[in-house]
Amino acid sequence: MKIIRNIFLSIIFFVGSAAIAEEAHLFTWVDQDDVPFIQYYIDKYGAEPKTSVFEDEDEAFAKLRAGYSADVYGPCSYEIPRWRDAGLIQAIDVSKLEHWEKIPSSLRNMPGVYDDEGKVWFVPHFFGNTSVIVNTTLAPEYAGENNSWDILWDPKYKGRVGVLAGAVDTVPFVAAHIGIDAYTMTDSEWEKVKVKMISLVDQARIITNVTGELESAMAQREVVAVEAWNDSFNNLIWDEEFTDSIEYMQPKDQKIFSWVCGFALSSTAGGEVPIEKAYALIDSGLSIGAAQFLIEDWGYAPANTDGFGVASEEALDLIIVDISDIDAWLANTIFQEANIPNFEKVVEEWELIRAKVY
Repeated sequence: MKIIRNIFLSIIFFVGSAAIAEEAHLFTWVDQDDVPFIQYYIDKYGAEPKTSVFEDEDEAFAKLRAGYSADVYGPCSYEIPRWRDAGLIQAIDVSKLEHWEKIPSSLRNMPGVYDDEGKVWFVPHFFGNTSVIVNTTLAPEYAGENNSWDILWDPKYKGRVGVLAGAVDTVPFVAAHIGIDAYTMTDSEWEKVKVKMISLVDQARIITNVTGELESAMAQREVVAVEAWNDSFNNLIWDEEFTDSIEYMQPKDQKIFSWVCGFALSSTAGGEVPIEKAYALIDSGLSIGAAQFLIEDWGYAPANTDGFGVASEEALDLIIVDISDIDAWLANTIFQEANIPNFEKVVEEWELIRAKVY
């Protein structure tokens, strides 16, 4: 009887383990495993996918290189060349995706999606922007038509501006402001950018990658302007205790940056778990429910543009994108990339600049 019982329990354990193992695994940014992003998958298979999260892509990359794996990853587009070259991801068959055609052509054809052979390696999920938030109550001369990133270097506001610490954000940002393309810049152009970055650090009160710190400094009126992602603008608008007027700058003579996060298919996908479930997990993030959640709860623009048709008017009012022609609007921005020449050297020198060694 004991033998029969043990066999029975072993069968239960085996079946239970197999059921768990059969669900796809998503490894993505913190909070990007929220239920609205996986609800489509749950509805389709009657079970939750496995999820795990990372706090930044360097951490994720190191973990994957050390042997960790999932079925679907959630990097941003500028990471794709590094992950592909390391053999961590495989090409994606977009014919297996229900929502691929819902993505505007400007995103489907952006840098990082295709390789030179026409293979797809990245599926856009949502996009955000990098520009400047300005408190126009405190700095009215920079409002509206007078939007200008010059405010970060304005002597009047020395010690009252904030900057993102990441080189991937701030180096292209500063370069673009002085008319240099950071993704093709020469050594001599980098020297010019360095000079501008040194003066920016001298102006800044706060330099951080913690966006909440930038938002807090704005809310407390410690700073009048910050380089920031557009979700920080939304968070300040949603802060009922903060009543100053603010704008997310779109200077008429300056393109702002667009960055795109999305999905990559693991090189191990299709092994223990059917590949169809990995594709369903990508489709789940692209579902209309996920798109609505991105707009209404995160303040970001979804790659699935059908989401704009179901989101609340209040949420749409905060989206800085011209949803009447997303392709045209994106064409007037600069897609953030990773291929800054001599990037390791640039990162090292940016760290020295922030430490005021220069």
